[in-house]
Amino acid sequence: MPRAADQIHISRLSSLDSSLARLQRCITARIDTEGWLLFAFWSSRLSTSILDHIGKAAVAIKPAVSSSTHDSSDPPDLKEQAPKRVTLLKERSKASTGMIGDARCFNRLWGTIEIILSLKKLIEIDESLGDAEESSSKQTHSFDLLVDFCQAVALLVYHFCDHAIFFSKHKIIKLSSATTAILTRWSLRAFAINTIMAVVRVVAQRVRSRGAVDKNWRKSLVRTSAILIIAVNNALPKGPLNELTLSILGVLGSGILAQGIWEKNALAVKA
Repeated sequence: MPRAADQIHISRLSSLDSSLARLQRCITARIDTEGWLLFAFWSSRLSTSILDHIGKAAVAIKPAVSSSTHDSSDPPDLKEQAPKRVTLLKERSKASTGMIGDARCFNRLWGTIEIILSLKKLIEIDESLGDAEESSSKQTHSFDLLVDFCQAVALLVYHFCDHAIFFSKHKIIKLSSATTAILTRWSLRAFAINTIMAVVRVVAQRVRSRGAVDKNWRKSLVRTSAILIIAVNNALPKGPLNELTLSILGVLGSGILAQGIWEKNALAVKA
């Protein structure tokens, strides 16, 4: 009996070690770290939104206790404490969202260098396209290059504006409120353009495959569509979607991305 218990204990430790090693591989690359931070960010925003709705409901149904019948020496009722506790949890969740958002922005600082190098590589590839290539293949290649180029330029604008706002927020540089508003507007527009190009890429894959798609393509479509809805809503002066809807879409899109990162590292282990 002890031997069986020891084997179970060893098996659990081995499984834990394997999971930790897999998690470590998932956050080794900067882009993978961004994926996990994105999922944590939207999960925290969703928690904040849910707690906000719960807090409002708790205040609405809070029992009205008459001061004449209420003994001040009695301990506070749980129903009376509930709104305060929910509000406290909401504020902590909101602070967590802000902290994760700052971590994402700092992590993206190094991504700017990657984008510049990608742009340089795309220009070199475009110049090296030969006339000997078949017309249909060349058109496909040129279309992919155009999409990649549009995404890279949009991301570069997004990073520049977002980082300027980030530095201003932490008082590293000084920006006026008008300049910050302009940068915010262009940041949201650039991100929306980048997301539109991502959806175009996914749709182009469907057209080229003549309708033959797999599970990964469907996941990509759902993920990019969810992010596109968020991006377009944020780019509009007064987006029609509320915080709860945006948070659900964000968790959906980032959750699919995080799942892909987790599965990718599992395949790397088996290989």
